[in-house]
Amino acid sequence: MRLTMARGARPASAWSAGSAWSAWSAWSAWSAWSAWSARQGQRGSMAVEFVVVAPAFALLLLLISAGGQWVSVTGQVGGAARDAARAASVARSPGEAVAQAQLAASQDLPGLCSGSPAARPQVTVIPVPGAQGAALATATEVQVRVACDVRLSAFALVGFPAHQTFTATGVAPLDVFVCRSGAC
Repeated sequence: MRLTMARGARPASAWSAGSAWSAWSAWSAWSAWSAWSARQGQRGSMAVEFVVVAPAFALLLLLISAGGQWVSVTGQVGGAARDAARAASVARSPGEAVAQAQLAASQDLPGLCSGSPAARPQVTVIPVPGAQGAALATATEVQVRVACDVRLSAFALVGFPAHQTFTATGVAPLDVFVCRSGAC
């Protein structure tokens, strides 16, 4: 078959005399209509996905923030217990040991504790071995327990209790060169 060109017609392409052009244009029109009709059927689906995913994502961020606050407060109370035990280990009397431990814990936790008397951490000093009230002069180490009631603002946003009591224990050996008896 020989292709001839009529007067005023387009030149023939390598494919055929116009059939490829019309097939391509028909396919192009069909794909455009298909894409348009698919979009019409999914109208608003992105908004629905956003409404479902956005609160879950916000909750996840709040939980991560709350967990970070929990870890931070746990570390701060643990450090305060350690420092309070060191301060109590150089004291000369049980009363001084409690006062020094309370001062050290209060300096480590400024403004963190709430709900406790005068917003200060609760400090308990126990000479080891022995029980609370035992003689500090015969002990080899001192154990300090620090308790702090903390307001957790990130947890309140998620719906968990906003106050939590964090406790930590610190132990330090008593300084052997400090005189703790009345005979010094």
